[in-house]
Amino acid sequence: MTHGGWGASLAHFYSRQADVVLQGYAGWNSRQALQVLPTVFSKDAPVQPSLVIVYFGGNDSCRPHHYCLSLHVPLSDYTEDMRQIGLYIRLPSSQCENARRFYMVVCQTGLELSLFGSFCTRTNEACRVYSNACIETCNELSR
Repeated sequence: MTHGGWGASLAHFYSRQADVVLQGYAGWNSRQALQVLPTVFSKDAPVQPSLVIVYFGGNDSCRPHHYCLSLHVPLSDYTEDMRQIGLYIRLPSSQCENARRFYMVVCQTGLELSLFGSFCTRTNEACRVYSNACIETCNELSR
């Protein structure tokens, strides 16, 4: 990847072939995303997306700590949030019902560890648990 991240690389790759609209919510978690879904995927949108990438879990899986309480989402709540997000973007009213959906959970534990040391709130193990929960939820939704 280059400066700008994977979204910029995706936009560059598809330049002049598709409009790539990056709707990023850095620092958000699944609970916050659930609250804005009707605004982000409005039934009145003039164009329906052909691909939706749902990218939550890194913040949700961070350990509860006094300086990042708003980031952590308990696993059972995260699973339900992801289920609700998945169900919502399949609704005809969401303008995404025909879109291909891709879910990812990425946790930058190495970067955080190098920056914050013992104050690091993210672990590979916690991210693995949330990733597995996301995979399980996606499998349930695809049945």
